[in-house]
Amino acid sequence: MTISGETTLRQLIHDRPLSIGVLEEWTGGRYMDYVGERISDFCTHENLPESRLLESVSRLKSLDPVTEWNARPLYHLVDYLTENHRKFREQELPALRNLFARQAIPSTLDGYLFKLISQKYDAFEEDFLAHMEDEEEFLFPRILKTEACVAHPDLSPDLLGGSYLFFQSLHLEAPEERLKHMAALILEDIRDRVILEPVASRMSEIYTKMDNLKSELLIHAGLESKYLFPRARSLEKDLVSRLERKQPRQHF
Repeated sequence: MTISGETTLRQLIHDRPLSIGVLEEWTGGRYMDYVGERISDFCTHENLPESRLLESVSRLKSLDPVTEWNARPLYHLVDYLTENHRKFREQELPALRNLFARQAIPSTLDGYLFKLISQKYDAFEEDFLAHMEDEEEFLFPRILKTEACVAHPDLSPDLLGGSYLFFQSLHLEAPEERLKHMAALILEDIRDRVILEPVASRMSEIYTKMDNLKSELLIHAGLESKYLFPRARSLEKDLVSRLERKQPRQHF
């Protein structure tokens, strides 16, 4: 990940949500007013040393997976989940894709079964990539904006159709459950097939990598369901309560 003065704050926060800590330390919640601008313009507006900001962001380390997430701001957890996504997208999914495409498969019954499993994997990968994009482009930014608005009452929340209620009614765990189910079906298909060489060796590699990916997906989904989503709902509830207190009562 390359960050420069040309990078927008939105892209910076998208790639390294942990950078919010740096931005908050220097500007409080004002950084939210500049998310569409380049870092260089933001630093000019706020009279900040651009080189020091870039250096502070570049020094940010990866978070420990055993972090006590309830004791940290949500942007810490979103940073960790985003880094998980990067690993899935750039390492684990390509490794599986390469195993399926590494060499020609013979036109035998085993080859036909391999092709069917490969098609299931393609559907799984397509859904997984789309799900990660949905989280990073919409869900995570909304959670981060909600957290910022709770921490900084002067910020204006984004309203959807005149209402801020979003997390309370959203079934946030459904996509993760579908992905876990799809991964389990692929593993079951591989395990239940009696396949001979040359397909067998590659299937064994695929099974090992797919099983590891499924285990990591379970942990990833567990962090979202145990910490991220409940805290997002709680923050939204606090924010809505505050907004309602600000609204003048109507007399009939």
